[in-house]
Amino acid sequence: MPKNILVFADGTGNEGGLLPDESRTNVYKLYRATRTGPDSIVDPKKQLALYVPGIGTPAPRHDNGWNRLKETVQQMFGFGLTTKIVDCYVAIVGVWEPGDRIYLFGFSRGAYTVRCLAHVLELCGVPRKGQNGASISLEPKSLRRVAKEAVSSAYWLGMPRDGDEAHKRAAQFRSTYKSEVGRPAGASAYS
Repeated sequence: MPKNILVFADGTGNEGGLLPDESRTNVYKLYRATRTGPDSIVDPKKQLALYVPGIGTPAPRHDNGWNRLKETVQQMFGFGLTTKIVDCYVAIVGVWEPGDRIYLFGFSRGAYTVRCLAHVLELCGVPRKGQNGASISLEPKSLRRVAKEAVSSAYWLGMPRDGDEAHKRAAQFRSTYKSEVGRPAGASAYS
């Protein structure tokens, strides 16, 4: 049975409130309303939701000066965007099955993150087979390697203005990993 896969990416420095006294972002509120869990009526066989905190969000136990400086630089310049795209792609590849629908939501740089993710999905698709022809390994390290390859295929440095080389690289990726690609006929990126 096809399911919905929802990806929610928050804005710069934003993360969902985990404690009752913390403020919750609107992206996190949407995620909480659609996620599965003990307090949810959403059936995990029909829908899965993923939440990604914003760029430069303090990681747990990052309370020293160096980490605060790093997070500030990430917020200022958007460093870490590629990591967020890879994280989202890994999560999708790990749960996607043919027929599943993918919905992307984001705010601020989170919106940019999901637009970039949509571009990777459109060019490279969702891989189904490994390089050896067997089913793709769901081991996290292997998934990250495949995701990094997909992202670099879509966004390789020095891409010419016409984008032909990016399409060639994406076609090679799709061929190697037997990816499901593109949107169904008549589907819109904005519907």
